[in-house]
Amino acid sequence: KQLKIIKSIQLNDEIIEGYGAVSLKNGDVYIYGGYNNYGQAANTAKIFDAKKYDFRKEKDMEYILAFIHSSVLLENGNVLILHGFHTDGQIKRNYQVYNPQKDEYYYTKNIPYSTLRGEYRNMILDSGKILLFKGGSYIYDYKTNAFEKTEPQMPMEYFFIPLDKNSYLNLLPSDDYTSGYVYYIKEDKKIPVKNN
Repeated sequence: KQLKIIKSIQLNDEIIEGYGAVSLKNGDVYIYGGYNNYGQAANTAKIFDAKKYDFRKEKDMEYILAFIHSSVLLENGNVLILHGFHTDGQIKRNYQVYNPQKDEYYYTKNIPYSTLRGEYRNMILDSGKILLFKGGSYIYDYKTNAFEKTEPQMPMEYFFIPLDKNSYLNLLPSDDYTSGYVYYIKEDKKIPVKNN
């Protein structure tokens, strides 16, 4: 079928790239960060209203996020924002969590792992906790608002694709990235995937 454009809309600001976005439980989209044509990073945020096909301004973030960040929707409807590169060059020791119902931010407890900075991979587990990869593997529990290191450490090297809440596909470098393995978390088992 041919795709049809329902309505063309404008963001009404100068943010051109590097922003993050996540779909909320009600179908709206939360959009944050990025930078403009002058190279200035932003801490602004907005919601795309999927019913009205329009944007509305939301509360600004404390941290300015330029690029290489990610976000994940938690089971309680809040958004965990995993920080990427900051304009001040400092490593932040906690992350922002956005509550779309209240248009408010709160912050996770301090992270004891300096490797958790930029280029994250994440997946939601059966428990509702978030598995993060960056220089190791870590669990975020939104109920306690805290992080813990996994034991044993989960393998994750290159292209990471969640398959379900217990397994993920990890593609390894090759000419066409078609070799790798599927890792099963509960069983702590790797099954090779070969290019036929």
